[in-house]
Amino acid sequence: MTSVVLLLIIVLASILCVRVGSIALELTGMDPEKASFQALSAFTTTGFTTKETEEITQFLPRRRIVSALILLGHVGSVSVIATLATSLIAKNPVNLLVNLALLSVGLFFIYKLASIKGVTKKLTNRIRHSLEKRNFFRISPIEEMLHFSEGYGVVRILLSDACPYLDKPLDEVHLKQDQVLILAIRRETGNIMIPGGKDVLKPSDELICYGKIDVIQNTFKVFTPPIY
Repeated sequence: MTSVVLLLIIVLASILCVRVGSIALELTGMDPEKASFQALSAFTTTGFTTKETEEITQFLPRRRIVSALILLGHVGSVSVIATLATSLIAKNPVNLLVNLALLSVGLFFIYKLASIKGVTKKLTNRIRHSLEKRNFFRISPIEEMLHFSEGYGVVRILLSDACPYLDKPLDEVHLKQDQVLILAIRRETGNIMIPGGKDVLKPSDELICYGKIDVIQNTFKVFTPPIY
């Protein structure tokens, strides 16, 4: 009897975990239907595709949510197996049938409860309000804001005397055609924030660029790892 009740509590907790994870993924900007599927996939560690995995791994809050769901899913699986085995061990067939009957009734009740739209709506609103109140998703690290697509990033370039663009204004470099943005120029005489087309590149300038990393490296003929 105790094992059956414990098993039903674990099932309820698992459903709640998946629902919280689904709402948390929604708050990161994911489509509600996709968020529900991803939360269930993470909890059961099944159903992921390469594209869907990329959508999660490129966004830190989503990685944290999915990691927590995977961990809880493993713990839940072990608990269910252990509790189920205990509840089905009975000294006589009558006790076994009673346990199975109680388990079936309990699971049916949970299913019917989860099917009531009013209950699920109230629960969803409470979970959403709780997550929003904690400001869990308000602050995004700069690397997450800049990594909209694979291969893009912020790169620091130190101009050498061999750079073909020295003493040329940015208008003549045509970096925008290659989708490369110079966010700032750092030099000893003073930094230039958000440089314009008339600003001239000088030796020993340090450029902070954003764009496709390999294009930036090919443009300035250097190899440097991205900052973000």
